[in-house]
Amino acid sequence: GLVEIPITFIYNTSGYNYTVDGNNIKVNIRADDLKAEIESRVPFEYEFNVPGDLEGWLIYNGSGDVNNGYITFTSVFNDKFGIYDPQIYKGGLSVDTDVYDSLTIRLRPDFDESDGSNSQKLSVYFVTTMETSMNELKRVDFDMSTLTPDDEGFITATLDLEAHEKWTGVCTDVRVYTDNRMGTFTIDYVHFNMDPAHAESAQAALNIEKEYLKNLMLVDEGKPFYVKNADAQVASIGAEFSTDASKVSVVDDDLRPGNRAFLITTDRKDIQVWTYLVMPTRFKPGVTYKVDYEVRIVGDINGNPAVDVAICPNFRYTDYKADGSLKDMADHPTGSTKISTSDGWVKLSVTHTVSEKSPQRASDYFTIFSSPIEIDGVPVNYAYMIDNIQVSVVE
Repeated sequence: GLVEIPITFIYNTSGYNYTVDGNNIKVNIRADDLKAEIESRVPFEYEFNVPGDLEGWLIYNGSGDVNNGYITFTSVFNDKFGIYDPQIYKGGLSVDTDVYDSLTIRLRPDFDESDGSNSQKLSVYFVTTMETSMNELKRVDFDMSTLTPDDEGFITATLDLEAHEKWTGVCTDVRVYTDNRMGTFTIDYVHFNMDPAHAESAQAALNIEKEYLKNLMLVDEGKPFYVKNADAQVASIGAEFSTDASKVSVVDDDLRPGNRAFLITTDRKDIQVWTYLVMPTRFKPGVTYKVDYEVRIVGDINGNPAVDVAICPNFRYTDYKADGSLKDMADHPTGSTKISTSDGWVKLSVTHTVSEKSPQRASDYFTIFSSPIEIDGVPVNYAYMIDNIQVSVVE
């Protein structure tokens, strides 16, 4: 009693290109117009026009995806805090706060009035290199009830970030949040807005970001995965690769005049810190990648030379656990190499095959970290430099 439809009918209706070879059908699921859409993207302007592509955003306390030119999600009850807490989150940013002064979002909220709330507050939380934790002190609110929805039920809200005293340095993380509401939320776009007076000075960083957006999806066609500013020559690209405890910056290389490199360090002396370089990217399941890079141990964070510091490259992506459940941000250790300050610059390489079963790409990162030690109960953390990251596909 089931209806059968030829699979080629679906491909023809959807406009997908395909070829048939006996019982095998090879499908190009990214149509040419979608490829053109990806290649035309503007840095820090998120349009959500490619089905299934969240453009690096994550949905928290909600369920949804990108379809028909929108990101749509329905709030899910947060058992831990006993509230509805729907939000979208974006990490790995490099938004220069001197250049970008506001954020605009086109949103259609469909509130479920049975939640007993009449709040129409829209909030944006942010993290910067100057303020590395996300909290209430870095929050900008907007009252959606002050705007009249357009014919499609959308409101377009612009939040003034520049007016916030903590909008300084480089913004690395942002989350958009609707205040404890049940319902379904449809977002057309999220744009960081540039102050036109800074457009020319920001061009080098913008070019890097455009190249990143252009090359990110080419991994699906068998190209090497792509990381931005891999040779560390643009000084303003780097802070977005930090973590809460680690600090990443681009500095002049005192051993090689005229060269720049990533410096990874920490301010923490009270606890052990695995200092991380975390570079967002996109992998292709089942592909084996080889990464060549250079590393130099600067010393411990007290300024002393260091001996036998463990440096470990690491591919991180969503994978399945043994029980069949998903593990987000899964670690895939590839071993470590011990290096000392006296070694200077050392060339290393790592090879890793991405799991064929990895189901999604929103949590793809290439990372490198150093392992701290403890001497007589006192943590010893390290500072090191990374340069000239080169990625290739192993056939």
